[in-house]
Amino acid sequence: MPQSRLEMLKEWVWGPWLLGMMLAVGLYYTLRFRGFQICRWKLWWEGSVGGEAKKTEEASISPFQAACTALAATVGTGNIAGVATALAAGGAGAIFWMWVASFAGMMTAYAENYLGVLYRERGKDGQYHGGPMFYIEKGMKSKALALLYAGCTVLASFGMGSMVQANSLADTLHYTFHLPTFWCAILLTGAAGVILWGGSRRIMRVTEKLLPFSAGIYLVLAVVVVLANVRELPAVFALIVREAFRFDSIAGGALGYGISRGVFSNEAGLGSLSILHSQSEGSSAQEQGMWGIFDVFFDTILMCSLTAAVILVRPEIRAVFEVRSKVGWEGLLTKALGQSLDGASLASYAISKTVGSGGGIFIALAMVCFAFATIVGWYCLGCQAAAYLTGGRLFLYRLIYLEAIFLGCLMQLKTVWNLSDIFNGMMAVPNLLALLYLRKQVKVPLKKAKQRE
Repeated sequence: MPQSRLEMLKEWVWGPWLLGMMLAVGLYYTLRFRGFQICRWKLWWEGSVGGEAKKTEEASISPFQAACTALAATVGTGNIAGVATALAAGGAGAIFWMWVASFAGMMTAYAENYLGVLYRERGKDGQYHGGPMFYIEKGMKSKALALLYAGCTVLASFGMGSMVQANSLADTLHYTFHLPTFWCAILLTGAAGVILWGGSRRIMRVTEKLLPFSAGIYLVLAVVVVLANVRELPAVFALIVREAFRFDSIAGGALGYGISRGVFSNEAGLGSLSILHSQSEGSSAQEQGMWGIFDVFFDTILMCSLTAAVILVRPEIRAVFEVRSKVGWEGLLTKALGQSLDGASLASYAISKTVGSGGGIFIALAMVCFAFATIVGWYCLGCQAAAYLTGGRLFLYRLIYLEAIFLGCLMQLKTVWNLSDIFNGMMAVPNLLALLYLRKQVKVPLKKAKQRE
């Protein structure tokens, strides 16, 4: 499909109707539960990462493992390449609308995880299976919508889960180490195949170790860069807020790109992460709901904000976004910086300019770990959707997923992002309808969590 037609289709899918629907669902749950994600932050913190996170037994999937896999599917290239893409396409104001979407999305994620656990069932393999397919079919009594959601999830796993991550990984390795993208494709596809064929338990054991390592590297680098340029932060914040409310900035895509990139990053509204959280053993619906709030907070409020700060604290980059451009900022960036930087390479440039060339190496290492963790995490949830459609026959899905990884390394970044945006939007509609239909079944804890329902 020509690029212009992809753009038109993406703009229609992510039109005001869908953006408004996603915000409305998040705001509904926020208002209904009186700002639970903000006013009761200590409660959900203690109910998730602030509490105990231990394996229930060697053969089971613990809440912590499920959360690590869910974060692996979200905390990755969307936090780095996605933020840079939102800036280049929508300007600095896009970051503000990313924050707005994320605060509302915390409660959307809570409701998704809650319903996922509420309607999950134990399969023949002894593991729990849940997610939007199950609460749409069993709660809404709509098998057709459940099949539609599962089909969209499988397509999204090929785009957001494999192609986008592989593309960003190859882009980073090529920029930092000058490694040919073809060899990136070969090595990544082979490594992924070894992990994916081991099933959910092997994947979750890998993400349990890989996510803290990669997130730790990136957090340290980002904090060092921000602290080294701490005097620039007031100017950065002022630019973001000022551009967010400029009419021509909003019309130029700041709101749309901010919300779509935020959704791409944390997936609140898509329902995908409830598929992973539903597999957790020994956890209540409320407990997994609070893990959903933490997912969005860590992914977007923390990680994406750090990426935006890392990029915009550089005066030469910020100067570009202070220009009121009617033709987009990507060309202006290329002219100002003397080189074409897209996606993760822009963040790598900003870090290298502050901490030296070694920073580029570390950011490349973090990106490789992020992308690989996201690839295997999204495969895990894509498998659940494929199993729902095929009755557990996954051989063909595995082959196509690995092929998507290979092709993603070689495709143009813009094409991959457009396809992923389209698949994301297609996933969101049946899930949002279910969240509204089943809204009365969702409850939040009133006292300290860790109670079993």
